[in-house]
Amino acid sequence: MDSTLGSLGRKVRGVLGLGVIGGAIGAVLGGAWGGFTAVLAGFFPDPGYLRFVWAMVLGNAMGFGMIGAFTAAGFGVILALTDARRSLDELPLWRMGLFGALAAAAFPPLFVIGTAGWSDYLAAAEYLVPTSLWLGALGGGGTMTLVAIAKRAGRDELPPGTASTPELPGQRPDPT
Repeated sequence: MDSTLGSLGRKVRGVLGLGVIGGAIGAVLGGAWGGFTAVLAGFFPDPGYLRFVWAMVLGNAMGFGMIGAFTAAGFGVILALTDARRSLDELPLWRMGLFGALAAAAFPPLFVIGTAGWSDYLAAAEYLVPTSLWLGALGGGGTMTLVAIAKRAGRDELPPGTASTPELPGQRPDPT
């Protein structure tokens, strides 16, 4: 019983951690996109222009951050349910890309259904299907990229089994 709760706690912590990382990445990308589109939208140095730029940056950062957080958490749930016992090296990139694409593509319809209901989803389906498709492609590609980076970092930067006891600066090794 105790090991089951510990395992569940690790899974929940992993899903929440993925959500925080996805939210941060989404906020940075959304803020950059908002700044880019705001600069393209107006070339006039009027007093309201700077407020417009900041509104675009912050608005897009919040929206994309929310999308990133929920998509990454959805990917974490799918991963926890399907491949919980595999190590990072055992996870195929195509499968992680598929899970990321499914989590990202599921976000727009689930968001609309959860906030407005089925009738609004059916009315907005012509807009939600293309949005789901491009978000799915973005989520799949982003997931494959991040998993590939994590696999490479795991191989290149972590020597196998060298740290048995941490040494603090100024601490002498124990002779026993």
